[in-house]
Amino acid sequence: MRPSPIYLPVWDDGKEGTSAPYQPRSKPRASSLIAFSFISIIIGSFLYYQHSILVASYIPRIPFMSAHSQHSAAGWHARSPLHPSGASFVPTREALVSGCLYSTPVDPSGLAAALFKPDVAVDGQGRVLQLSQADFAALEALGRASVADDIPSPGGFRNQWRIKHPRTSRPISWLRTADRDSIKDVSVYGWDKTNLLLERRVGELDRLPDVLHSTFGVFLEGREGLEGGGEVNSRVVEAVAAVVEAD
Repeated sequence: MRPSPIYLPVWDDGKEGTSAPYQPRSKPRASSLIAFSFISIIIGSFLYYQHSILVASYIPRIPFMSAHSQHSAAGWHARSPLHPSGASFVPTREALVSGCLYSTPVDPSGLAAALFKPDVAVDGQGRVLQLSQADFAALEALGRASVADDIPSPGGFRNQWRIKHPRTSRPISWLRTADRDSIKDVSVYGWDKTNLLLERRVGELDRLPDVLHSTFGVFLEGREGLEGGGEVNSRVVEAVAAVVEAD
């Protein structure tokens, strides 16, 4: 015996229901599914491409890249020997490439490191060191990248970025870099190895840009040895700091 057809009510704007045989929905054709999948892939790829462009536009570009700048400057302080002509070294503004001063409530005129042409670095103890060609080029590239136009400017005194800390009175690191006939400034209050969170946003940024974090970390290597009570050549430190700080 054939089963009886199933009848379901069909309503039309509140009118009385009429009965009609139930018709199962037809399955979508394979060609329709393929076309839908193809269109979805195209749209998804387009949105991903646009997102990639947007993200890339917020990543600061580092100019002044050369073959030497691919070399990491990290560890330069431990690698560099005393300069053979260190005893006769005289810092000058003409030879200055970059200098990083380090200010604390106890020592407001401290030095982290300063870079002078052609191969000299002076550390926080006032030692005159001889840099390798690769280390010199890498430090020079970092200094210039940190004051490049690609980096947002926080404005204010010495173009200062402020790291958020639970306590105040943190050290201030102040980098000055020669740029043609002028000196460009950027400073960081409370630089920290792991904490990059800012007290207040700078444009779209709520963290210290990586290039600044790396640059200050490398220049602050010049203070290695001071915490252990290392001897300081005050005469050299003061002479170098005066050249770096001069306008």
